[in-house]
Amino acid sequence: MTMKHETQSSRIALRKICQDDAEFMIKLARDPETARYILGLITDRKGITDWINSLGDNCHEYIITLKDTCTPIGECGLTLLGDSAEIGVMLLPGYWNKGYGTEAIYALKDKAGELGVRELSAMTDAENAALIHILSKLGFEKTAIIWHVRINETVDTCRLRHQDLVEYRMEISTS
Repeated sequence: MTMKHETQSSRIALRKICQDDAEFMIKLARDPETARYILGLITDRKGITDWINSLGDNCHEYIITLKDTCTPIGECGLTLLGDSAEIGVMLLPGYWNKGYGTEAIYALKDKAGELGVRELSAMTDAENAALIHILSKLGFEKTAIIWHVRINETVDTCRLRHQDLVEYRMEISTS
């Protein structure tokens, strides 16, 4: 099946997520390094399939692929909130620190501009230094610190994990 690219850079392409991506999304969400900073990831097949099915034609959830090979390396998206949008990005650890996250966020910013979005926001764990570096480099400014508590339950233990979320924002030009 040929997938239409929504946007691309010199090394990556973004294409709309589809049901064929369910296995990749499970792999991505279950990777402990990828999931370390993200609350509430869906990791089961039914949950991911239901989520993909719930996305309408106007959704802006994308699979990040290497442009030359079409290999999926991550997922990113825009959640539209009027004339603003929240962005998110996840990459498999083997593709970290290679500029792919920066390229994906640039592509999301361009897509947001095409959609008339005037402000972008991103929330991340206060310990996610790599994403904070990317956001700062691209012109996002820290605007809030939000405290969250998450209960991690496993078969053999129940423990509390505390997490500080940091919000970053930037205005974008729609001209």
